[in-house]
Amino acid sequence: MRQEDEMLARYLRDIKDIKGKALLTAEREKELGTIIQNPLSSKEAVKEAQDEFVLSNLGLVVDIALKMYARISGFYDANLSILDLIQIGNEALPRIVKHFDPTLNNKFSSYAYESIERWMMKAVKQSGFVRLPVDYFRRVHNADAVEEKFGKISDKEMAEKTGHTEETILVDRVARNMRVHPEDINALFETVASNDTPITDALHHKNVRNYVYAKIKLLRPKYRDVLLYRFFSTDEMTFEQIGERMGMTKQNVMITLRASLRKIKAIIREDKAFQDIRFQQNKKQKGAKHEKK
Repeated sequence: MRQEDEMLARYLRDIKDIKGKALLTAEREKELGTIIQNPLSSKEAVKEAQDEFVLSNLGLVVDIALKMYARISGFYDANLSILDLIQIGNEALPRIVKHFDPTLNNKFSSYAYESIERWMMKAVKQSGFVRLPVDYFRRVHNADAVEEKFGKISDKEMAEKTGHTEETILVDRVARNMRVHPEDINALFETVASNDTPITDALHHKNVRNYVYAKIKLLRPKYRDVLLYRFFSTDEMTFEQIGERMGMTKQNVMITLRASLRKIKAIIREDKAFQDIRFQQNKKQKGAKHEKK
């Protein structure tokens, strides 16, 4: 186990005991909030109330940190760990507690969730941890919240409940599963849909490469190996080197490679994600043409 994993496990053990003792009822939250907001309360009373709030919500910070890390990790090299996100959330808690209004009858966790997440996201952006648009993570978070409330629902229902298009929901879902930028998904599928653009133009992101690599393994050995030697070896091999390795002439390698690229596009076109997204894109284009008329 890595040192960071050990530290996280130790921290979770430590707060487990605290959470059990410090969980607050709605009535207690209201009492503490009233003390904090009352200008006549002593500094000691306010400090004790704030500390009780913070201790009771350490687990909430961990939950938010774990969900955010799961959304972000895998896209780019991490400069922030889960423990870093937890620390940022813990530091934000006392500031959030100060502004909690007990007269609104909201649970503190509901009030604090978005604020804690916003503090973490600000740190994420400043760290350079991820170079994806914040609105993408907001859409993912909204989709998570809808699923928690309504369970698994169709993309059409998700679009209606979040205010996004079905195409956006689809692309976000595929991008999340593949852990790539939504624009990389669009670039890959547009390349696949085109008869003129080589699929190699879309292989910049390692996870797109991994997706295509998995599809390449479905090809017959001759077509598979030409693609692997040409585009997936440590050093991309020349046509002559591939020919020597496979016992083929340079011309046959070039012919086989062109056939391989056509075949891999055909396989990806059978992918349900590709078909769903292209369907939505075509529907959008038809709608735009109809509006022009």
